[in-house]
Amino acid sequence: LTGSEIYDINYIDHKRNVLMLDSARINIRTIKEPFPHAKGICIDRRILIVGSMNASFYSIERNIEFAILTTNKESCRRFCEEFESMWNKALFQGAILF
Repeated sequence: LTGSEIYDINYIDHKRNVLMLDSARINIRTIKEPFPHAKGICIDRRILIVGSMNASFYSIERNIEFAILTTNKESCRRFCEEFESMWNKALFQGAILF
């Protein structure tokens, strides 16, 4: 998995965003159940950010959010392994669904 891939989106105008990302050939997948509520970003398998925040205007500009940033190798490894396990089980989501 590379940093240029987007793994999940959850915006108000979901269809428009899926079409936009699909037209840019960005791979999108979704998990129906159990729906992962955790938010995490792993950068190059070296930096891990986990917290309550969403990638949205309100989360960034208006909400009170908490996050932890770590460069602990074991934490990064475990997060990436769990994410990849979910990613491999997730359903493809693209313009074909609309």
